Amino acid sequence: MKISSKNISDKKLQELIKWTPHEGGQDEVLKSKARFRVLACGRRWGKTEVASYMAIKKLLIPNSIVWVVAPSYELTKRVYDRVVTFLAEIFPPSEGEFAARIRPTPNIGTNWGSKLECKSADNPVSLLGGEVDLIIIDEAAIVDNNIYYQYIRPVTHDRDADIFLISTPRGKNWFFDEWIKAKDAGGAFTFKSWDRPTFSQEEMKRIKEEFPPQIIKQEYEAQFTDAASSVFSIGHITNCMVDFDHKINPEYNYTIGIDLAMSYDYFAAAVYCHETKSIVHVEKKTTDWAGQKQRIKTLHFTYNVGKVIVDTTGVGSPIYEELYHDGILVEDFHFTNITKRRMIDKLKSRIEQETITLPKNDDLYDELSSFQVNISEAGNAIYSAPRGGKDDLVDSVGLAIWDSDPNSPLLQQDRKRRGRNKRRKNKKAGSFV
Repeated sequence: MKISSKNISDKKLQELIKWTPHEGGQDEVLKSKARFRVLACGRRWGKTEVASYMAIKKLLIPNSIVWVVAPSYELTKRVYDRVVTFLAEIFPPSEGEFAARIRPTPNIGTNWGSKLECKSADNPVSLLGGEVDLIIIDEAAIVDNNIYYQYIRPVTHDRDADIFLISTPRGKNWFFDEWIKAKDAGGAFTFKSWDRPTFSQEEMKRIKEEFPPQIIKQEYEAQFTDAASSVFSIGHITNCMVDFDHKINPEYNYTIGIDLAMSYDYFAAAVYCHETKSIVHVEKKTTDWAGQKQRIKTLHFTYNVGKVIVDTTGVGSPIYEELYHDGILVEDFHFTNITKRRMIDKLKSRIEQETITLPKNDDLYDELSSFQVNISEAGNAIYSAPRGGKDDLVDSVGLAIWDSDPNSPLLQQDRKRRGRNKRRKNKKAGSFV
């Protein structure tokens, strides 16, 4: 091997890989001599580039072992891909000095005995044993604290490995604790997205107009805020939840929101009464396709041939089409980032204004209180349950109130159709209830 980071300057190495740290903080991080470096920074600041450069410096030392850990193997590929690009600038692939593979997991092997291995925090068995010289943990704030302390930290002891944690904050969890600990040794850093010199003023303006302040503080200003990603206020959720016994009134109009179940998920339903402005029924269960279709028909006829709004994302279209052809008053709703955001924003407004009544239901409370909004790498708001959580009931409630505006022309048309359909209720209800 002709090149080693022990005998080459940073300036020369950066020339070889055609990369220069920007003066918005990347240069500051690389100058730190701290063994533990914890980098909290906003989206698109360039934390992946810094981590990849650190990996290259370590890999160029013979017989070094580098681990890249992330919440999933897919996320490890951000650093992995950049490292492969850097190595290819130094050693043309035709020379065979290194080999990069993505199966069974992303890894890089070199002719001088150094290697890079990608590890998923979702697969803790892969983190057992071994010795390392550098561990990079990407999106560290969403890695479970038990995985970090029980599986990752122990493998750093034998070789006094360097540890580099990079992430946008997620409240004051273990990542925040490690950031505090690293401050005394000069290893804690915080940078805003717009500290990057190439971050445009136009983009900054768009972000500040589009996202709520608490999300901007967390995702772009890298502040350790409490529950910044929570969508629904626990206080408002509690105030909206009432223990009541709803009696079906033949004059009332109902809408039924349906979140269909896949093979690994739950069927969820919520029923909204327009006159009382209440979610009068929620349920969540596992059942097959036939069972879901039967249950939807039962709810439809039980609640005054109420309108059904069905999530047709993925494989939901066949059930919607069958219901439609069976004469059920049904509407399809296809989830995209935009449509889900509009739906959730409507539900959020009703809960914040406390203009909706919700049933006291533990599953619904848990889903609402943990429901989150996060920002994707492309800068889009993503509404979802936390990693490992569920949002089936949240979606069904959101669908149930989707047409709840009393002045909606569509709702007025639906009421006329409900009136016609009610005349069929006595003929068909017995087949489904």
